[in-house]
Amino acid sequence: MRRLVADKRARRTDDLLSGLIHDADPPLTDAQLVDIATVLLGAGHETTANMLGLGAFALLEHPGQLGALRDDPGLIDDAVEELLRYLSIIQLGVSRVTTEPVTVGGVDLPAGATVVIATPEVNRDERH
Repeated sequence: MRRLVADKRARRTDDLLSGLIHDADPPLTDAQLVDIATVLLGAGHETTANMLGLGAFALLEHPGQLGALRDDPGLIDDAVEELLRYLSIIQLGVSRVTTEPVTVGGVDLPAGATVVIATPEVNRDERH
């Protein structure tokens, strides 16, 4: 990663790391950039690897859908989007704080209450 940071510092390209190197205000140190790049690499690899496994599992559980993809590879882009929705690797989504009293799912919440979204549940809302 140190070598990558040095290369990007010498030769800017159109990517996130180059942007962090050349546009951050205040400038980031090489140690900070190495740490950021390492975290991004790990996070990208882990989430992608887990999603590939879940996607393969979902298709094996639904052989009709797998067959449709084999018959028409043009469906791949939509299938990827659907697989990301259907079996999310993120179990708890973002949290929000209510700004006024509200009722969610039949539960009355006062202003200032924290609400955490269960991503797998909202991704299966039959109304959507």
